[in-house]
Amino acid sequence: RSEMVDDNWLHMGADSTALSYSVGLQHELFDDTLSLAVAWNDSFETAISQNYYHREGGLSFTGSYQILPGFSIAGSWEYPLIFDANGAQRSEKRNLSISLSRSLGEVANVSGKYELSASRFLPYESLFMIHTASIDLGFNEFALLGLRFLPTLNLEFETQAETVAWDGQASVRVELDAVFAQVAYRKKVLQVPQGREQYDDTFALSLGYTGIPYLRPTVSYTRGVNVVVYEDETRSSGDHILTGRLFWAPPQANHRNDLSLALRVNESDEITASVLNTFSYTISQYASAR
Repeated sequence: RSEMVDDNWLHMGADSTALSYSVGLQHELFDDTLSLAVAWNDSFETAISQNYYHREGGLSFTGSYQILPGFSIAGSWEYPLIFDANGAQRSEKRNLSISLSRSLGEVANVSGKYELSASRFLPYESLFMIHTASIDLGFNEFALLGLRFLPTLNLEFETQAETVAWDGQASVRVELDAVFAQVAYRKKVLQVPQGREQYDDTFALSLGYTGIPYLRPTVSYTRGVNVVVYEDETRSSGDHILTGRLFWAPPQANHRNDLSLALRVNESDEITASVLNTFSYTISQYASAR
């Protein structure tokens, strides 16, 4: 791609030239359970009148292997290159991931993933690594005492350098005819160097009714607490939030309305009230845009 404001390449202006290309090769083996790929991409841009030159590209290898149904492993290696007025910049990126997804019969479905990401600038810098892991447990709906229950559980973990983070959440939805309730609890833990720790706890309860045509009224309550521990000092803060919401969406209509009223009380007993109403109207049947 070339851009010129006149026919003189040496005249100051928006004169520039850009070029990019990529080459790739991918192959599947063993009934598509093993996949291998290699790619090279390259692009450069120059503006002669401004003495500007920038080139960026790199080589990459990727592969994945399905060991068993629902159990796979994948990896990649990248070698990015950058050339500009400051010279050449080289780096390296590595990635490894393991995924598992399995059904526990009529009880639940479980899925998990572990990922290792590593990168560094060459030639001397050491690898900077990030480990992440997650597991999701979704129970199948079951009935008890005339009520329908749907529990879920999620846990995430991440560590990089000397920082460790945990994030866990559990919830259960209960339904009785047109009435539903959902209870959720979430806890986040962050541990950083020099003895600093942070804890976030959130409890949420919501109630709703689906028996009114076109209307979805809900009421929710949220309690949040934040605790920071540094050496021998502890600081905490939190709030209470009560929200009422009324969502109206007539069937086969091109408009809908969402009204919510929220009341927030913090630890200092300061009260904040807010009202938000959103009305949307679809005009796609009358006009189209590209």
